[in-house]
Amino acid sequence: MKVKINKKNLIFLGIFILLLILGSISILLSIYGIQNKLFLINKYLVLREYCQPSNQLLALQFDCNALIDKYEDIGNEKECFTLSVITKNYNFKEVKVCEKKGVVKLNENIVTERRIPVYLSFKYIGIPIFPYFFKEGTLTLMKDESISNLDKALIDNNHKDIDLYSKAIQDLYDNGYYISNDLEIVEGKNLKRVIFNNNKIQEIKTQGDTIILDIESQLFGQKHNIQLTSKLLLYTPNIFAKSTKVLSTNISEIDLTRQYQILFLYLPKGNNITNDDLLTYCNNPEKGLVGESVCEVIKDSNIEYTGIDIDRYIKEATNSTGDERITFNNLLFYSLLLTNDN
Repeated sequence: MKVKINKKNLIFLGIFILLLILGSISILLSIYGIQNKLFLINKYLVLREYCQPSNQLLALQFDCNALIDKYEDIGNEKECFTLSVITKNYNFKEVKVCEKKGVVKLNENIVTERRIPVYLSFKYIGIPIFPYFFKEGTLTLMKDESISNLDKALIDNNHKDIDLYSKAIQDLYDNGYYISNDLEIVEGKNLKRVIFNNNKIQEIKTQGDTIILDIESQLFGQKHNIQLTSKLLLYTPNIFAKSTKVLSTNISEIDLTRQYQILFLYLPKGNNITNDDLLTYCNNPEKGLVGESVCEVIKDSNIEYTGIDIDRYIKEATNSTGDERITFNNLLFYSLLLTNDN
């Protein structure tokens, strides 16, 4: 019995096998090339040396951390990013990236003189035995927590004068306050912390065992007169010093000539904290000095368990008319921290 093989089918089979072989070789060469950096790219060569390459189908991708140092619109629908690629040893390698608008995408519209920390991801296309050609890139703003870690690492590696952009810092400059770390009350339930940054105590007095502070506070670019009361507050000369308790009997310890940060706690909107949760926290003998101050404030406050939208609350309070001082009754005032801007 004769088996008849269609010549056309043989040709297709041969092409398929050839493509399979070439594809396998391409993948192997690509993997080998990445492991040994035996590949060429047509531009932005710094990325080849200091970013992490990864293999894709007929493509290479480079990922690393970088700082945007400068942005320029150079006309003719072109733009340039001056970048500092951050090496593993926290040094910098500069690269200037100039492309048509939209080829390199920045995920947020940021206007600042500070250096912007980003995750860089650039894609090149090609095959292993030839140079790869740049196709597109993305610059994604780092999260504030990552920026804080990066800032610490840079300081530890003798880069102490780098002014990094972050949303928290920008909010601080724009609004005069920022949201800080939470205070855990019971497992899974936290009070939020907000810090007013630029404050000058105008007068401090007592009424019985209550401390009354009249303060000029800088919020949303304007000066506002606020009044805060407390029976016990924490006073911290600087971020490295130990906090001390201030009562109505020792208010003279507070220096009225200096600038302060004011620390508040609040219940966020949609929280599920109950009065029993707060009692459990306050009855804990290991709650510490912060806890002692917070619990004294909670005891004397008319706390709203429904919680607040902090940005809206502060905005509405500062938009109020009249000469009366703003009291921020829905915030739990518990601490003064002397700033470094003195």
